[in-house]
Amino acid sequence: ELFEARFWSAVVRDGKLWCTHHQGSPAIQRWYEIDLAGWPASGQNPTLVQFGDVEGEPGESTYFGSIWADEDGRMSITCAKSSDSTPISMVRTYREPSDPQGFTVPLETVITNTSPDSSGRWGDYSATGDDPVVRGRFWGHHEYRTGGTWRTRIASVDVCRGATTTCTSSPNSVGAGAFLGSTGSTSVQNDDLILFAQGTAPGVFGLFVYGDGEVNVPAGDGTRCVGGNIWRLAILQSDVFGNTALALDIANPPNPAAQITAGSTWLFQYVYRDVVPGGTGFNYSDALRVCFSD
Repeated sequence: ELFEARFWSAVVRDGKLWCTHHQGSPAIQRWYEIDLAGWPASGQNPTLVQFGDVEGEPGESTYFGSIWADEDGRMSITCAKSSDSTPISMVRTYREPSDPQGFTVPLETVITNTSPDSSGRWGDYSATGDDPVVRGRFWGHHEYRTGGTWRTRIASVDVCRGATTTCTSSPNSVGAGAFLGSTGSTSVQNDDLILFAQGTAPGVFGLFVYGDGEVNVPAGDGTRCVGGNIWRLAILQSDVFGNTALALDIANPPNPAAQITAGSTWLFQYVYRDVVPGGTGFNYSDALRVCFSD
Protein backbone atom coordinates (compact mmCIF):
# COMPACT_ATOMS: atom_id res chain seq x y z
CA GLU A 1 0.00 0.00 0.00
CA LEU A 2 1.30 3.43 -0.90
CA PHE A 3 1.52 5.92 1.98
CA GLU A 4 2.37 9.62 2.03
CA ALA A 5 3.90 9.93 5.49
CA ARG A 6 4.32 13.71 5.56
CA PHE A 7 1.61 16.05 6.71
CA TRP A 8 0.80 18.15 3.68
CA SER A 9 -0.85 20.87 5.75
CA ALA A 10 -1.14 21.56 9.48
CA VAL A 11 -2.36 24.28 11.85
CA VAL A 12 -2.39 24.63 15.64
CA ARG A 13 -5.55 26.22 17.05
CA ASP A 14 -6.33 26.51 20.78
CA GLY A 15 -3.92 23.75 21.70
CA LYS A 16 -5.13 21.37 19.00
CA LEU A 17 -3.10 20.28 15.98
CA TRP A 18 -5.24 19.87 12.85
CA CYS A 19 -3.36 18.20 10.03
CA THR A 20 -3.93 16.33 6.77
CA HIS A 21 -2.18 14.23 4.14
CA HIS A 22 -3.17 11.71 1.50
CA GLN A 23 -2.49 8.00 1.83
CA GLY A 24 -3.25 4.68 0.15
CA SER A 25 -3.93 3.75 -3.48
CA PRO A 26 -6.18 5.18 -4.79
CA ALA A 27 -5.01 8.12 -2.70
CA ILE A 28 -7.44 9.26 -0.01
CA GLN A 29 -7.17 12.56 1.86
CA ARG A 30 -7.01 11.86 5.60
CA TRP A 31 -7.23 14.39 8.42
CA TYR A 32 -6.53 14.38 12.15
CA GLU A 33 -7.31 16.42 15.26
CA ILE A 34 -4.63 15.96 17.92
CA ASP A 35 -4.73 17.38 21.44
CA LEU A 36 -1.21 18.63 22.14
CA ALA A 37 -1.88 18.75 25.92
CA GLY A 38 0.61 21.61 26.22
CA TRP A 39 3.38 19.56 24.59
CA PRO A 40 6.34 19.89 24.67
CA ALA A 41 6.42 22.28 27.65
CA SER A 42 3.93 20.19 29.65
CA GLY A 43 5.92 16.97 29.29
CA GLN A 44 2.65 15.20 28.42
CA ASN A 45 2.15 13.22 25.25
CA PRO A 46 -0.27 14.48 22.59
CA THR A 47 -3.37 12.34 22.07
CA LEU A 48 -5.48 11.68 18.98
CA VAL A 49 -8.95 13.22 19.33
CA GLN A 50 -10.38 12.08 15.99
CA PHE A 51 -9.56 11.46 12.34
CA GLY A 52 -11.45 10.94 9.12
CA ASP A 53 -11.14 10.33 5.38
CA VAL A 54 -12.28 12.63 2.59
CA GLU A 55 -13.55 10.30 -0.14
CA GLY A 56 -15.15 10.82 -3.52
CA GLU A 57 -16.93 8.26 -5.67
CA PRO A 58 -15.53 4.71 -6.02
CA GLY A 59 -12.27 4.78 -7.97
CA GLU A 60 -11.62 8.48 -7.34
CA SER A 61 -8.52 9.77 -5.58
CA THR A 62 -8.47 12.75 -3.21
CA TYR A 63 -5.11 14.37 -2.53
CA PHE A 64 -2.93 17.45 -1.95
CA GLY A 65 -5.27 18.96 0.60
CA SER A 66 -4.97 21.91 2.95
CA ILE A 67 -6.73 22.20 6.31
CA TRP A 68 -7.77 24.94 8.73
CA ALA A 69 -9.76 25.22 11.96
CA ASP A 70 -11.35 28.33 13.43
CA GLU A 71 -11.76 29.53 17.00
CA ASP A 72 -15.09 27.72 17.37
CA GLY A 73 -13.73 24.31 16.35
CA ARG A 74 -15.08 24.31 12.80
CA MET A 75 -12.78 22.76 10.20
CA SER A 76 -12.50 22.95 6.42
CA ILE A 77 -10.36 21.11 3.86
CA THR A 78 -9.62 22.08 0.26
CA CYS A 79 -8.14 19.34 -1.94
CA ALA A 80 -8.01 17.86 -5.44
CA LYS A 81 -10.04 14.94 -6.79
CA SER A 82 -9.67 12.87 -9.97
CA SER A 83 -9.86 9.40 -11.48
CA ASP A 84 -8.52 7.62 -14.55
CA SER A 85 -11.53 8.83 -16.52
CA THR A 86 -12.15 12.34 -15.07
CA PRO A 87 -9.94 15.46 -15.04
CA ILE A 88 -8.80 16.94 -11.75
CA SER A 89 -11.36 18.92 -9.76
CA MET A 90 -10.90 21.39 -6.92
CA VAL A 91 -13.15 20.18 -4.10
CA ARG A 92 -13.85 21.05 -0.47
CA THR A 93 -15.47 19.70 2.65
CA TYR A 94 -15.99 20.84 6.22
CA ARG A 95 -17.38 19.92 9.64
CA GLU A 96 -18.95 21.63 12.64
CA PRO A 97 -17.80 20.88 16.21
CA SER A 98 -21.20 19.31 16.99
CA ASP A 99 -20.80 16.72 14.20
CA PRO A 100 -19.98 13.08 15.06
CA GLN A 101 -16.28 12.34 15.34
CA GLY A 102 -14.61 11.76 11.99
CA PHE A 103 -17.51 13.24 10.03
CA THR A 104 -17.18 15.71 7.17
CA VAL A 105 -19.92 16.74 4.72
CA PRO A 106 -19.89 15.13 1.23
CA LEU A 107 -17.40 16.71 -1.15
CA GLU A 108 -18.47 19.87 -2.97
CA THR A 109 -16.87 20.59 -6.37
CA VAL A 110 -15.58 24.15 -6.79
CA ILE A 111 -14.19 23.89 -10.33
CA THR A 112 -13.15 21.12 -12.75
CA ASN A 113 -10.28 21.16 -15.23
CA THR A 114 -11.32 21.44 -18.85
CA SER A 115 -8.57 19.02 -19.89
CA PRO A 116 -6.47 16.25 -18.30
CA ASP A 117 -3.12 17.02 -16.68
CA SER A 118 -0.11 14.77 -17.24
CA SER A 119 2.63 17.01 -15.80
CA GLY A 120 3.41 14.57 -12.99
CA ARG A 121 2.87 17.14 -10.23
CA TRP A 122 -0.09 18.97 -8.75
CA GLY A 123 -1.29 20.81 -5.67
CA ASP A 124 1.61 23.15 -4.86
CA TYR A 125 -0.75 26.05 -4.19
CA SER A 126 -3.40 24.61 -1.91
CA ALA A 127 -4.32 26.64 1.18
CA THR A 128 -7.33 27.05 3.47
CA GLY A 129 -8.01 29.76 6.07
CA ASP A 130 -10.85 31.29 8.05
CA ASP A 131 -12.29 34.70 7.32
CA PRO A 132 -10.94 37.37 9.72
CA VAL A 133 -14.35 39.07 9.99
CA VAL A 134 -17.18 36.58 9.30
CA ARG A 135 -17.18 33.71 11.79
CA GLY A 136 -17.92 30.35 10.21
CA ARG A 137 -16.63 31.35 6.77
CA PHE A 138 -13.56 29.69 5.20
CA TRP A 139 -11.54 30.51 2.09
CA GLY A 140 -10.04 27.69 0.02
CA HIS A 141 -7.30 27.98 -2.63
CA HIS A 142 -6.25 25.35 -5.14
CA GLU A 143 -5.09 24.84 -8.72
CA TYR A 144 -6.98 24.10 -11.90
CA ARG A 145 -6.13 24.05 -15.59
CA THR A 146 -7.82 25.56 -18.64
CA GLY A 147 -6.41 25.18 -22.16
CA GLY A 148 -2.98 24.20 -20.92
CA THR A 149 -2.68 27.16 -18.52
CA TRP A 150 -2.25 26.73 -14.74
CA ARG A 151 -4.55 28.89 -12.67
CA THR A 152 -5.49 29.36 -9.01
CA ARG A 153 -9.11 29.49 -7.82
CA ILE A 154 -10.11 31.11 -4.51
CA ALA A 155 -13.57 30.33 -3.15
CA SER A 156 -15.41 30.84 0.13
CA VAL A 157 -17.73 28.50 1.99
CA ASP A 158 -19.95 29.14 5.00
CA VAL A 159 -19.67 26.15 7.29
CA CYS A 160 -22.91 26.89 9.19
CA ARG A 161 -25.59 24.44 8.07
CA GLY A 162 -28.67 26.27 9.34
CA ALA A 163 -31.20 24.51 11.58
CA THR A 164 -30.93 20.78 12.27
CA THR A 165 -33.00 18.61 14.62
CA THR A 166 -31.26 17.01 17.57
CA CYS A 167 -32.08 15.35 20.91
CA THR A 168 -35.38 13.46 21.41
CA SER A 169 -39.01 14.21 22.19
CA SER A 170 -40.93 12.28 24.85
CA PRO A 171 -44.56 11.10 24.74
CA ASN A 172 -47.10 13.44 26.34
CA SER A 173 -50.80 13.41 27.24
CA VAL A 174 -51.92 13.71 23.60
CA GLY A 175 -49.44 11.60 21.65
CA ALA A 176 -45.85 11.04 20.64
CA GLY A 177 -44.61 14.38 22.01
CA ALA A 178 -43.79 17.90 20.89
CA PHE A 179 -41.51 18.60 17.95
CA LEU A 180 -39.68 21.77 16.92
CA GLY A 181 -39.37 23.28 13.47
CA SER A 182 -38.54 26.61 11.89
CA THR A 183 -39.32 28.81 8.91
CA GLY A 184 -37.46 31.78 7.50
CA SER A 185 -33.68 31.98 7.33
CA THR A 186 -30.84 31.68 9.83
CA SER A 187 -29.36 34.97 8.65
CA VAL A 188 -28.61 37.47 11.42
CA GLN A 189 -29.10 40.34 9.01
CA ASN A 190 -32.50 39.11 7.81
CA ASP A 191 -33.65 38.42 11.39
CA ASP A 192 -36.65 36.46 10.08
CA LEU A 193 -36.38 33.08 11.83
CA ILE A 194 -39.67 31.76 13.23
CA LEU A 195 -39.65 28.87 15.69
CA PHE A 196 -42.69 26.62 16.04
CA ALA A 197 -43.64 23.71 18.28
CA GLN A 198 -46.20 21.07 17.29
CA GLY A 199 -47.81 18.27 19.25
CA THR A 200 -48.36 19.81 22.70
CA ALA A 201 -51.72 19.60 24.42
CA PRO A 202 -54.21 22.30 23.31
CA GLY A 203 -54.35 25.51 25.34
CA VAL A 204 -51.31 24.83 27.55
CA PHE A 205 -48.63 27.33 28.47
CA GLY A 206 -44.99 26.96 27.54
CA LEU A 207 -41.91 28.85 26.45
CA PHE A 208 -38.93 28.56 24.13
CA VAL A 209 -35.51 28.45 25.73
CA TYR A 210 -32.10 28.62 24.11
CA GLY A 211 -28.53 28.17 25.22
CA ASP A 212 -24.93 27.76 24.12
CA GLY A 213 -24.48 24.16 25.22
CA GLU A 214 -25.98 20.74 24.49
CA VAL A 215 -26.85 18.17 27.15
CA ASN A 216 -29.11 15.13 27.51
CA VAL A 217 -30.62 15.26 31.00
CA PRO A 218 -33.89 13.68 32.18
CA ALA A 219 -36.20 16.47 33.36
CA GLY A 220 -39.93 16.59 34.02
CA ASP A 221 -41.51 13.96 31.80
CA GLY A 222 -38.93 14.39 29.05
CA THR A 223 -35.34 15.34 28.29
CA ARG A 224 -33.64 18.73 28.67
CA CYS A 225 -31.36 19.20 25.69
CA VAL A 226 -30.24 22.82 26.19
CA GLY A 227 -27.23 23.32 28.45
CA GLY A 228 -24.58 25.88 29.27
CA ASN A 229 -25.93 29.40 29.63
CA ILE A 230 -29.72 29.23 29.16
CA TRP A 231 -32.18 32.05 28.46
CA ARG A 232 -35.98 32.12 28.37
CA LEU A 233 -38.14 33.73 25.73
CA ALA A 234 -41.79 34.84 25.94
CA ILE A 235 -44.44 32.68 27.63
CA LEU A 236 -46.93 31.40 25.05
CA GLN A 237 -50.16 29.39 24.94
CA SER A 238 -50.76 26.65 22.38
CA ASP A 239 -53.75 26.83 20.06
CA VAL A 240 -56.58 24.29 19.75
CA PHE A 241 -54.30 22.05 17.68
CA GLY A 242 -51.43 22.11 20.19
CA ASN A 243 -49.26 24.39 18.04
CA THR A 244 -47.15 27.38 19.15
CA ALA A 245 -44.96 29.80 17.17
CA LEU A 246 -42.52 32.61 18.01
CA ALA A 247 -40.70 35.06 15.76
CA LEU A 248 -37.16 35.21 17.10
CA ASP A 249 -36.06 38.82 17.71
CA ILE A 250 -32.29 38.67 17.23
CA ALA A 251 -31.93 42.44 17.59
CA ASN A 252 -33.38 42.38 21.13
CA PRO A 253 -31.99 39.43 23.13
CA PRO A 254 -33.24 38.72 26.66
CA ASN A 255 -29.73 39.38 27.98
CA PRO A 256 -26.60 40.94 26.40
CA ALA A 257 -24.80 37.62 26.89
CA ALA A 258 -27.53 35.94 24.83
CA GLN A 259 -26.81 38.01 21.71
CA ILE A 260 -26.92 35.89 18.57
CA THR A 261 -24.12 36.69 16.12
CA ALA A 262 -23.08 35.42 12.71
CA GLY A 263 -21.12 32.19 13.02
CA SER A 264 -22.54 31.31 16.44
CA THR A 265 -24.43 28.10 17.17
CA TRP A 266 -27.32 27.89 19.66
CA LEU A 267 -29.67 25.15 20.80
CA PHE A 268 -33.43 25.84 21.04
CA GLN A 269 -36.09 23.81 22.85
CA TYR A 270 -39.72 24.19 23.96
CA VAL A 271 -40.78 23.39 27.54
CA TYR A 272 -44.52 23.21 28.26
CA ARG A 273 -47.16 22.28 30.83
CA ASP A 274 -48.65 18.81 30.46
CA VAL A 275 -50.87 16.60 32.60
CA VAL A 276 -49.94 12.93 32.53
CA PRO A 277 -51.18 10.58 35.28
CA GLY A 278 -48.26 10.14 37.63
CA GLY A 279 -46.22 12.74 35.76
CA THR A 280 -44.46 15.89 36.92
CA GLY A 281 -46.68 18.37 35.10
CA PHE A 282 -44.26 19.53 32.38
CA ASN A 283 -42.43 18.14 29.38
CA TYR A 284 -39.90 19.06 26.66
CA SER A 285 -39.88 18.98 22.87
CA ASP A 286 -36.94 17.77 20.86
CA ALA A 287 -34.38 20.50 20.00
CA LEU A 288 -33.06 22.55 17.09
CA ARG A 289 -29.36 23.23 16.67
CA VAL A 290 -29.07 26.48 14.73
CA CYS A 291 -25.88 27.85 13.21
CA PHE A 292 -26.46 31.48 12.25
CA SER A 293 -24.96 33.09 9.15
CA ASP A 294 -24.32 36.75 8.42
